[in-house]
Amino acid sequence: DGARAVPALREMAAHDRNQFARSKAVQSLGYMRHAACSALPTLIPLVHHRDPHLRASALGALGGIGLGCGDRAQDSVTLATAARALKDPISYVRFFALRAIDEFDHASLLVSALRSRDDTIAATAAKLLALHEPTDTVVSGLFAALGDRRRRVRIEAAHSLGSFGATVRAALVEAAADSASSRAAGARAALRYLEYSIASPVAGHCYRLEMTHWVPEIDVGGDSIFTSPPRLIRFSTVKFDAPSLYPMSFRVEPLAGRYTVHGPGYWGYSGDSLHITWSTGFSGLGMRLHITRDTLAGTASTFWDVGRAEQTAGVRGIPIECGDLARRRAGSRVRQ
Repeated sequence: DGARAVPALREMAAHDRNQFARSKAVQSLGYMRHAACSALPTLIPLVHHRDPHLRASALGALGGIGLGCGDRAQDSVTLATAARALKDPISYVRFFALRAIDEFDHASLLVSALRSRDDTIAATAAKLLALHEPTDTVVSGLFAALGDRRRRVRIEAAHSLGSFGATVRAALVEAAADSASSRAAGARAALRYLEYSIASPVAGHCYRLEMTHWVPEIDVGGDSIFTSPPRLIRFSTVKFDAPSLYPMSFRVEPLAGRYTVHGPGYWGYSGDSLHITWSTGFSGLGMRLHITRDTLAGTASTFWDVGRAEQTAGVRGIPIECGDLARRRAGSRVRQ
């Protein structure tokens, strides 16, 4: 039971003389999520520590534990602590603060971060907002960012708006037609993204994946987690930054439950063919599928960072209703 380790980790995080050990203890508390709720009073003061590495680790842990530890007052303190850290003098500490705020699902603070003087913070906030619901606050903030003086911010805002699909199409068309507006070029970029992202017939739809056994059969023991994709998936239209043979790749979200060890997968398409990848960066699997009227069909193959033979398996994708389980991202602390 990981909860039994919390007191010892709290003690180490608060008082260990070895800064590396302190940082590792802090990170471990974040990995334990709500089991480490009792550690919040230890972690929050560390966000103000003189060592920026420890400040960043503490913010990462706050994001890992998240809100909802049962005390609204504590949630308010946690959220305010991360928000103040967006003004930290060290850039990577500000970045960890932003990621924590994203983990808290606090879209309005991400919208505020679009106006940050830090180019990386503003652009990353625009990118992360694609993973939040397109509320009026989110959409308005991203539309304003289309006219930002910084190209990176404009591009990420355009991609996030484009990922929202039909809900923002009419507003984008209107903005693109206003040649006097500073947002017109960004709106046109968002429309191009939108049209490309929904051109594949699988975009926005959900499937159940059925696979045959891997061939050749290899006993990989616990490493089978690296070649086990989620069985219920949604082909989202949220951009995924990864090397690809396609003009653009998009996130594949598990329809129910949490991410696999890989985090989100990603997909790209060309005509009636598509490729899905789930990767840790070292090991995983890919699927090459052909789109028919009713199903997806093709082959999966493994890849490893160790000397193992490639395995293959047949794949069939059955369309299913997305229903209430569909979300813009899965319930996990894993992000791209």
